[in-house]
Amino acid sequence: MSIITDLTPVHYRLLRIGVQQEGTDVVAIADMQILNGEGSVLTTHNPSTTLTAQEKQALVNFVNRELASFEAATGLTKWVEVVIGP
Repeated sequence: MSIITDLTPVHYRLLRIGVQQEGTDVVAIADMQILNGEGSVLTTHNPSTTLTAQEKQALVNFVNRELASFEAATGLTKWVEVVIGP
């Protein structure tokens, strides 16, 4: 292969998608690899996007369902911090 071919991005590989809260927004961040024609990794790329209100609500519903299942299966309860004073 030539140096141009070795260094030319051709493919991508999605490794994972993470979700995190940033203030009142929920952001999805992808971990991707960019590969050349032979499949060698050239670099990584981490695009992100803010979830829409509908996507955010769907995620909240999913998390609440999973936490309820976890609590039911384990008998554990969510920790609530008690703050005394101003």
